[in-house]
Amino acid sequence: MTSGFDYMATATQLAAYFARQEAAEGARWTSGRLAADSWISALRHPDTPIEILIGLDLLMLEGSDEFSTAWEELRIAYQAWREQR
Repeated sequence: MTSGFDYMATATQLAAYFARQEAAEGARWTSGRLAADSWISALRHPDTPIEILIGLDLLMLEGSDEFSTAWEELRIAYQAWREQR
């Protein structure tokens, strides 16, 4: 991923996807929605306190046993974003 990657668009699309899945299939998708929503908040505030980022990292861990394409995309994009911070 290059510095031109649109993290906000990715996070927004994934949050919408997880919200749709959560509405249709239940709580299994809640952690994905919460992680994507929290990431959107962090993206809006470039000086996000470390405590918020740690909380976001913990939300991402909740999906560590999920193997859906959406979770994979969220993990890859989020990791790339964290590495460049």
